[in-house]
Amino acid sequence: MYLENNNSLHPHSMLRAPVVCGFTTREAGDMTNREKRDAFFKSIRFHPNNVYWQHQTHGTSVTVLGGNEPITVESDASVLPYSANVAGKSLTVHVADCVPILFWDQKTGMIAVAHSGWRGTLGGICGNTIRTMTQQGALTSSIHVIIGPHIR
Repeated sequence: MYLENNNSLHPHSMLRAPVVCGFTTREAGDMTNREKRDAFFKSIRFHPNNVYWQHQTHGTSVTVLGGNEPITVESDASVLPYSANVAGKSLTVHVADCVPILFWDQKTGMIAVAHSGWRGTLGGICGNTIRTMTQQGALTSSIHVIIGPHIR
C-alpha cells in the first residue's frame, strides 16, 4: 500500500482514496531478492528506500512505523499512521501460501498491512493490527480491509 504525497485521487486507488494498493505475481520475480524487489519498485516509480519490507516471523507481532525506521522490519504486521514523515512511504507484505491483509482508515489516512498465516490467523493478527491502529488514533468505524489473493 502507498500513501500519495497529496490528497489528490488516483484513478486506481482503493475505495477512491489517496491510497494505492496492488498485488504482484510470480512474473514480477522473487520479491525476497533485494535486487529484483528494488528493480520492480523502480519500474513502477516507487523509490526502494521509501518501501517498508516486512521480514515475517509467522506470528502476531505488529510494528508501528514513524517514517525513520530501517526499510526492513521484523514483524507480521506494520501500521503507518499518516503524518508529514510518512507521505510517499509504502508498506509491503510478502506471502506465498499465507494471506495478505491490507487496512486503511479513511478518516485518519492510516494504513497497515498484515501477513496472516495459520499461526497469525489463529493468534489474532488482524485483531492485533486493528487494535494497534486504534491505539494510534484510527477509528474502527472507518477502517476498510482488503483480503488479498491467497490459496484456499
